[in-house]
Amino acid sequence: MAETLCDGVVPSPEKQKIYCARILEAAKKQQAMIQNILKLSEIQNHRTDLSKTTVSAKDCFGEILDEYRELCECMDITFYMPESIDRLPHLMTNKESVREIMKVLLDNAVKFVPEGGSIWVEASPASGHAVFCVRDNGPGIPKEQHQLVFERFFKSAEETNQGGSGLGLAIARELADGLGEKIWVESEAGMGAAFFFTIHFSWT
Repeated sequence: MAETLCDGVVPSPEKQKIYCARILEAAKKQQAMIQNILKLSEIQNHRTDLSKTTVSAKDCFGEILDEYRELCECMDITFYMPESIDRLPHLMTNKESVREIMKVLLDNAVKFVPEGGSIWVEASPASGHAVFCVRDNGPGIPKEQHQLVFERFFKSAEETNQGGSGLGLAIARELADGLGEKIWVESEAGMGAAFFFTIHFSWT
């Protein structure tokens, strides 16, 4: 399309705009993939700051949850916020890293949930740590793919996933591992998906 535009063989201004929009979309996808590759490389080579501080769950996730709630309203997706987040004990973690994990899980949920669907974010205390969950009523993930989804460049056959890089969940797992936390998925095909990750409390 770029060559066609440069050669001047697309006289219609409307078609020119369509071509430019598609070129821009492709460039943005490539840029996002490059950024994710660099991010993953930095984490794996221990060049990412994973130092921990004491922080509240609301301070970690309040702003990002508000952003995705507004996004879901625009997309006709019902977004359920965790009421218990204010009642959790303080966390000992790296704020930016766990925000990145939450963003990856929310991005995936928004990508797969159909119009009129729902996304739930849940937070609950466990023994020495909090468990956060992003759950949706999208197409779900077959059990044989549960470990594969955290591998680099893995993409399901779902049509809505063709624009992704296949690196988001790999980054989330590397961050969770680097923080000494756990991340996992519970899902069945056609039954939606629930992604969980842990964050230790500051007093453990």
